[in-house]
Formats: sequence, structure tokens, C-alpha cells
Amino acid sequence: MKKSIILITFWLFSIVLIFDKASGNFSGPITNWGTGVSGGSIVFGDIDNDGDLDLIVSGSGRLDKYTNNGSGNFSGTSFGTVVYDSSIALGDIDNDGDLDLIVTGNDGSSRRLDKYTNDGKGNFTGPITNWGIGVSGGSIALGDIDNDGDLDLIVTGYVEVDNYRLDKYINDGKGNFTGPITNWGIGAYDGSIAFGDIDCDGDLDLIVSGNSSGSFRLDKYENDGTGDFINRTTFGTAVSESSIALGDIDADGDLDLIVTGYDIGFPTRRLDKYTNDGKGNFTGPITNWGTGVGPSSVALGDIDNDGDLDLIVSGWDGSGYRLDKYINNGSGNFSGTSFGTGVNWCSIALGDIDNDGDLDLIVTGWDGNNPRLDKYTNTCATQNNLPDAPTSLNAIDSGGYWQFSWSPASDDHTQPSLMRYKIAIGTNSSGVYDYISTNIDYPRGQANIGNIPQRWINNTPCLYKSKIPVTKTVYWKVAAIDTSFKFNWSSEQEQKGIPPADSNNNVNGEGLSIDDIVLAPNLFNPYKCEKDYITFFNCPNDTKIRIYNIVGKKEKELKNPDREHKIIWNTTDSSGKPLPSGVYIAVAEDSKGNVKYIKFVIQR
Repeated sequence: MKKSIILITFWLFSIVLIFDKASGNFSGPITNWGTGVSGGSIVFGDIDNDGDLDLIVSGSGRLDKYTNNGSGNFSGTSFGTVVYDSSIALGDIDNDGDLDLIVTGNDGSSRRLDKYTNDGKGNFTGPITNWGIGVSGGSIALGDIDNDGDLDLIVTGYVEVDNYRLDKYINDGKGNFTGPITNWGIGAYDGSIAFGDIDCDGDLDLIVSGNSSGSFRLDKYENDGTGDFINRTTFGTAVSESSIALGDIDADGDLDLIVTGYDIGFPTRRLDKYTNDGKGNFTGPITNWGTGVGPSSVALGDIDNDGDLDLIVSGWDGSGYRLDKYINNGSGNFSGTSFGTGVNWCSIALGDIDNDGDLDLIVTGWDGNNPRLDKYTNTCATQNNLPDAPTSLNAIDSGGYWQFSWSPASDDHTQPSLMRYKIAIGTNSSGVYDYISTNIDYPRGQANIGNIPQRWINNTPCLYKSKIPVTKTVYWKVAAIDTSFKFNWSSEQEQKGIPPADSNNNVNGEGLSIDDIVLAPNLFNPYKCEKDYITFFNCPNDTKIRIYNIVGKKEKELKNPDREHKIIWNTTDSSGKPLPSGVYIAVAEDSKGNVKYIKFVIQR
């Protein structure tokens, strides 16, 4: 961890130097490596689990996968049912450790909603159909809206005149979706959707743009934490043929919004910025800082490796095709430059395809003469190192379910407020993450990858509350993700389950051994927990527990009451004084002289 005042001062000073020399310039377009498309969608993901970013491309009557050789060179293969006017999303929908695929679009005769399952090697089985309503001209997004560990689905799009959809599909954890669930919002097409925790309450909210029977839209939907979107608010300037992206552009810890498209005064084209107050209220549109486009595509990411979120925008400005980059000064103010070959009816994606530490760019769309599939490699001179792995990982009982926490990670460029995280959890055996897999999704246009945003507010650790009962043993780890999408995993943690209590509040079961003892909570904080004690569960009869501080001073001795299998301690020393924050060692000993050492933390 880089915590000293000297290092922090150096990091702040380095931003000035990095910004001067890190231009985020792109070399390209590089062509002749695939088939161009327009009116489609592209998305990055490691589909064959070999450690590099592969690519899925749809549109112009195609559905193609491009596997990466690790150096940014792709080999393309067509598969499945081809589509026009489509949207695609990659995510591990069945929690088996690989990225599956959802596709919408028009196959030439009907509209589709198709599912493809991955065998772990990048081979897709499908299309699997007859589980929802097909659409075209829409947008789809995968995200855990009900906080149960699996990826749910939101779909917008066109079915027929006056039948525009906003559908919700709930995942059972095995990739089977219940839906469509309707009547909770207003359907739209020719727009975009994006998930993000815009009000910082720990669940995924939703932004929707597009056209609904001639009425343009820009709506936000607030999640109540169970997957129900209880409040819809229309705000800002409504748009169609649009693209949206959520990301913390001003580094204040919340998600801001970029919006492109036509407004209702068609053909006025827009590039609008909305800043968040941290409670999900957006100020804007802020305009006159760039060139409006529509039809369009946008993507946020740190293209110059200075630790903030920059912007790529493509589309039609009314007189020409554009491909623009906007460099962030760190406060959410952008300076724009055109480059490469402009396109509309387009899709763009940022990712480090050649594993050299910077974000490269893939662009599809129509250049006025031909559909394109262009690759741009980043020539940024600034080295971007992996972030530090998260530390102080702890799991506690919160209302009968495991709640996970960790301290924020440090990075050579990205500020703590801009770091994001991915938690992976297994419930059966070490290394098998069946509740949330380790696969990191790259949502289209989104800088907020991973499943946990940074919430280091008032010295509160990053948190994830699961729906796993504390009686279940869990295996878990966390990755820190910087603004250039580089990530670093912590070591795996095992948290043993807490056996249920019987009617006398004793832990069930005889024949316990000293190795069965577990402690909860491990990270103890009486200002956050309802009760200010620590409990040692699964204690054999006649167990004694001695508490030592980190330098070996004995602070307390605890005894197990007769026939009782747990020891409750109020965290005071032998004189009854509360022990200060710090690291402690519990030495548990049974009547046979067997000993177990348990390290834990008190944080007040």
C-alpha cells in the first residue's frame, strides 16, 4: 500500500508530468483483418479464458467472433444466426466460469432474442430461443439487479409499430431467465441503456434513452435493491439514435453521464455531459465542449494513462462522419481532437488488446461508402502498472448473510475514488466461484467495469452484501481495477460457515474439535455492528481461549461454559476496559491440550 505523505505528494506531482507526455494517440486504422459491419454492436471479453481480450461483432447480417493471439492479432469465425440492427452483451450468465452471449437483432425475416452458452474455450452453443421477445434497433445490458450473485438482463427495442419494449429478465443463477417482466417503464428503440449505481446505495440503477412513438426519452430508473425499479424520472434533454456512457469523469466518487444523439428538434445533434451530486441527481446538460453526433457511439476509458476517464465519440455531425477523442483534465473538462476514419451507425469498444498496458480501440460503422471494422493501437508512452491487490479482506454476519469487505487498493495513476472492484465467490470448494465468477465483463461504452464501485467514504471499507447464509462456508477473492481496466486479484479467503443454534442458543453438534472453531465477525467494529461482542463458535467442551495483543501481552482469558459450544466476548480486557483497535491473537486450547491460533482485527 502506498500510504505515506511523501508518496502521495509524489503521486499528485506526477499527474502534471504524465499529462504533459501522455497523449493517448492511436495508430490506425488497421484494416483487412475482418469484415466490416454497420448498424450493429461490438463487445470485448476473454471468451476462451486464455488471458487476452477477444471480440464479438454483430451487424450487417453477421455474427462473428475474433479470437486474440495475445498480441492484438485476431482470427475471425462466423457462428450462430446472423443479425442486422443488433445489440450484444457478454457475461457469465450461468456462473460456470466463462463468458456467454446475448444477441438481439433482425435476421432478415424476424426479430430475435438469442442466448449462446460458452464451453469455456470460446465455442458457443446456440442460438437458444423461445425464452423472451425478440427485438431489433434496441440495446441490451447484463447486470445483477436483484443482488443475488447472477446476471439479469434488460432489453429495449422495436418489435413493430407502437410496440417498443423495456423488458426485464431475472436469472435463476443457471442462465435461465424469467420474463419478460413489463409494465414498469416506457419502452424505446434507437437508443441506449446503461447500468450503474447512480445514487450510491449499493444496487444497480438504469439509464434509458431512445424513441418511443415519436417521443424522445432520457429516463433514469432507481432500483430498490430487489430488482424493482420503483422510480422513473425524466431529466435533461431527451434524445434518439443515441449512445450513453456512465463513469466518474470528475473523480468525486459518483457516476456521471455522457449522452449523444438527436434531440426532439431533429436534426439537432448533441454531445451532453451530466454531473452527479452523489445521490443520483444529474446537473445538465452541459454543452458547448464538443461536437454533437447521431447516430453515434461513445466509450469512456483512460486512454492516456493519467488516471482519469477520457472519451471516444463516433457518429454523424450533420455534414460529415466523425471519430473524436476527448482528453480529460482530471476534473471532467475535455479537450477534443479528431482522428482516424469517421463513421456512423457505429459501435466502439476500448480494451488493451495487445497487453502493453494501454487502451486500444475497435470501431465499426458506415464511412459513407463501406461498412468498416477498424483497429487502432494506442501509442501512449506512459507505463501503467497493475494496481495493488485489495487488502484487509473480511467476512461478517449481516442479518444472517455473509457481508464481505476490504480496504481500497492503491494504483500508480488511478485515484482511490476511481478504483473499481470485482468480487468472486464460491460456495462449494476452493477455486470454484459458482456464486459470482471471476470473469470480468466489459459493458459496451462503460468505464464502470467490475461489480463493485469504490465507496471509500468517511473511512468505510468497500462492501458487498451477499444472499449467502452464514451457515455456508464461502471462498472468495477481490480484484482491483484501474481506469485503464488493468486488474489484480487478492489471494483467496476461506470463511467457514457458522452452524445454526438450537432452541437453547447452543451450537448444534457434539464431537467438535479445536480446528472447528470459527470467529465472527472477523473485522469487528462496534460502531457498525448492532452488538459489541465477538463470538467464537464450534468450541469443544472445556475450551479456554486466551487473547493476546500483537506484541504478546495477555489481555483476557475466556472459558467455555459447561455443555455450551460458543464463547461470547465483549472485547474488554481483564479489567473490563474496551481493547483499542488493532490486531490480536486468540489462542484456543481444549482439555486435551490441542491448540489453535486465530488472528483477528478490532476496529473501533
